[in-house]
Amino acid sequence: MPKKKPGRHVVASWIWQVLNPEIEHLDFEAELIPRSLTFREHKRDFERLRPLREALMPDGRAVFDDMRGEQRDHDLAVSMHDSALDALREKAIALFDALLAHPPFRQVFTQIVEQLRGKGLTQTPGSSDEPRWLRMAAANVVNNLAGDLDSHFEDYVLWNTGHLEFKAAAPRQYVAPLQSTKAHFEHTVRATREKLAQMRRSLSREHDIPVVPSGSFG
Repeated sequence: MPKKKPGRHVVASWIWQVLNPEIEHLDFEAELIPRSLTFREHKRDFERLRPLREALMPDGRAVFDDMRGEQRDHDLAVSMHDSALDALREKAIALFDALLAHPPFRQVFTQIVEQLRGKGLTQTPGSSDEPRWLRMAAANVVNNLAGDLDSHFEDYVLWNTGHLEFKAAAPRQYVAPLQSTKAHFEHTVRATREKLAQMRRSLSREHDIPVVPSGSFG
């Protein structure tokens, strides 16, 4: 028995609740990646780079789950993005862990903290807080941040003062794989967006569904 084609309202929910938010999220990722991976030391994970299902609202996730298996091109595009994100996360965690275990990196951290304390600056960690600040510095290296942290970050003086030294102390055998995997992820984000935009355009035309919901849809 041939597979029943999805109804027009079902396809509309695919477009409005899944494809549109996914494409918006991919646009956001494309803009964000050159500035920061948003790797967070307390999570050991990215804050803003997310698997595509997690980028959806709860209702959209339900539609996403119902859509799985119905549109092979969508399944493949999601898998392509999420697999590249998994690889990027793996390399980010590897660099983060390597930094924390790397004596030259710890030495740079100690030197800069002591330098700031010697200047009488108060924006330095207390002795009990140094391990957390060390992890924040490591996360900043993973994110490859510039030396322009805003003052609402508690470690802004530490990072802005020593960001070049922190980066120079990072073990190259972990930095290079992260950089190449990041470049691959950037390419994947663009390619995924193109595939999803093509799918949205095709479904919209085939079923006469506006890309943006309208009151006249029936």
